[in-house]
Parts: sequence; structure tokens; C-alpha cells
Amino acid sequence: MHSLLELSFTELKASFEQSITKVKLIFHIREFRNLRGFVSIKALDLLHSELQRVKDVGDEEMLCGCVLRRTHGLPCAHELACLRPGTTISL
Repeated sequence: MHSLLELSFTELKASFEQSITKVKLIFHIREFRNLRGFVSIKALDLLHSELQRVKDVGDEEMLCGCVLRRTHGLPCAHELACLRPGTTISL
């Protein structure tokens, strides 16, 4: 049982290390400059989806629902809409 847990932990650690060092091309946008290499691919994926939602939601909090903020503590679509052009998402 112990060796099985060690193996699982090793695989999880390797997966996390890989997610930090290998970044998808879609994450090479200005907004993610401060985040690349510091947060997981999953977090970048979630933020990328929220950036896509900005087109539909804009800065309307009621339309946004703020689900990502409440569930993951990450900026939601209406907060991302308030970023000035050229601004990066801070860590």
C-alpha cells in the first residue's frame, strides 16, 4: 500500500512539474506573462476560458455569476473585462 501511494505521489509531482515547464502556445499572450511558469496549466486553462467569456459578459457582474472567483479564487470574466489594455493578470 505504501509503495502504491509513493508511486501515485511521484506521478502527481511529475505531472505538476511538467505543467509548469511546458506551456501551450495559446498561453503565450500578454495577459499571462506574469503567470506562466508559476501557476498550473489547469489554472491557465480556466483563465483562458474566462477571457473568452469576456466577449459575452463584458463588465456586467450579474451576467458573469463570478463562479470562477467563488470556486477557484481566480479572476472571473467581469473582473478580467476591467483590465486596462496591455495589463497582465497579476500573480
